Amino acid sequence: MSESVTLTEKILRKAGDLNVDLIGAIPAESLDEFAGMEVNWNKWGTMKRPSDYVPDARSVVVVAEVAFGPTIDLAVRRRGGWNYVGYKPLEVDTWEIGGYLQSLGYEAKVLPSHLSQKNMARLAGMGSFGKNTLLLHPEAGPYLRIDGIVTDATLEYDQPDETDLCGDCKRCLQACPTGALQPYRIDAEKCLVHQRLHGPDDTQYARLLEQYSPRLAPGAYIMCQHCQQVCPVGEEPPWERS
Repeated sequence: MSESVTLTEKILRKAGDLNVDLIGAIPAESLDEFAGMEVNWNKWGTMKRPSDYVPDARSVVVVAEVAFGPTIDLAVRRRGGWNYVGYKPLEVDTWEIGGYLQSLGYEAKVLPSHLSQKNMARLAGMGSFGKNTLLLHPEAGPYLRIDGIVTDATLEYDQPDETDLCGDCKRCLQACPTGALQPYRIDAEKCLVHQRLHGPDDTQYARLLEQYSPRLAPGAYIMCQHCQQVCPVGEEPPWERS
């Protein structure tokens, strides 16, 4: 058995001890084509290459967990920034796997915020893009949350799945409160998530923000999930299944 197969199996076993629902690996250079693309959700700037994080990057480990409920997208304003508190369990598990790789002598950079997480997961075969621009998993629908680890370890790689899960469906396009969606494209400036993150709240979207991105406490909001909620892929949100 090759070293890459053995190491991959060790990582899979480690993930099995955690709350991870899906884990995969892709060659680091497969994300290079997205370098330079604008990231405008949190004013991060532009996408980077995995080698910008780990100079001898060979692989990206992709970690995914299914959303546990609507509050997964609770965003809290703190110290001038936004904190998605519902993503913390995923972050903890990702750090566990990254730390495990480090304990084996490999370099591992966790939480690379300037890499395309949706494309990571797509390339790892965890789903394909929907018309709402979200990653769609055949069973979990649009409810996967994704993280990653850049490492100099060589692993066994997964293959992308380009299955069209949307077909002729246009529910998300028709349901978007601001008309921000076209098939597989989004006008970020119109998206209520972008509007909530970048404010102010007293814009032309104020009424829609109140309806689709409600405030739960001072500085704490549920981000708009309407294009997810109407998506029929997976039939119903995972937390509502018996």
